[in-house]
Amino acid sequence: MISSSICANHRRTHPSRLAHSVLNIGDLVTTKLALHGGAIEGNPLSSVLISHGALNPAKFLTLAVLAWCISRTPPRLFSTVAVWFVAGVYTMVIASNLLVYANTA
Repeated sequence: MISSSICANHRRTHPSRLAHSVLNIGDLVTTKLALHGGAIEGNPLSSVLISHGALNPAKFLTLAVLAWCISRTPPRLFSTVAVWFVAGVYTMVIASNLLVYANTA
């Protein structure tokens, strides 16, 4: 009983869920800004999704799956480090998108 309440509390309060939501939305917005400014998508998968008009649904599906996975993972050192590592990667992607946008606009 105690472990389920700890896990439930973890799902409610884990800051990485909010961080990943914000970073995914930031990635989507900055990608669209850069593309609108004349940039070309460098990620082959995203490029295909953009050409088929499926980037938004794919991003939101990714965000939902990621949030679900994070909410189901108990707080352990490896999972916490992995989640924050991915947050760092998203932060670099957003910074890169903003730099590309600044140079193309």
